[in-house]
Amino acid sequence: MEWVGLPFVQGGFMLVVIAFVLAMMTGRLLPKSYVDDLREGDKLTIERQREEITEWRTAWVAADLSKRELVTHVGDLMETGKVTADALRSIAKETP
Repeated sequence: MEWVGLPFVQGGFMLVVIAFVLAMMTGRLLPKSYVDDLREGDKLTIERQREEITEWRTAWVAADLSKRELVTHVGDLMETGKVTADALRSIAKETP
């Protein structure tokens, strides 16, 4: 008995061919080299994003340190201003 001559075997083969053609036309079936290129591009993108994250983190740390230094300087200036104001008031009270 020859299996290829049976109608359901020929229909199954045609179903596989149609499914293959539809997969190619809808873009679900891609060459391995294309998929490998996409994955390599994604890896490069992820590496670039990690580098950018590191750069931004470094910049944020530097900005935070400069902000803390600014707050310290402003506090010192405020203290100096208060001492100066108190000194001037006491001098003004002493002079007739």
